[in-house]
Amino acid sequence: MPTQNTYESFNGKFRDECLSEHWFMSLHHARQLIEAWREDYNRERPHSSLDYKTPKAFLTLPLNLSRG
Repeated sequence: MPTQNTYESFNGKFRDECLSEHWFMSLHHARQLIEAWREDYNRERPHSSLDYKTPKAFLTLPLNLSRG
């Protein structure tokens, strides 16, 4: 199932790039670091599903409504 692979991919990246990289000193500290990682992942990082564009760049593309 494709969505299951999507979740597994995200969870693996989150674990490898955020959770395994930091020691959280408090719940507040964990929330700060996780939010910073989430912002980077959702706005600045290129995604293969967006033709290797960042979400921010993808949102600026003109909407193509033609169907062929």
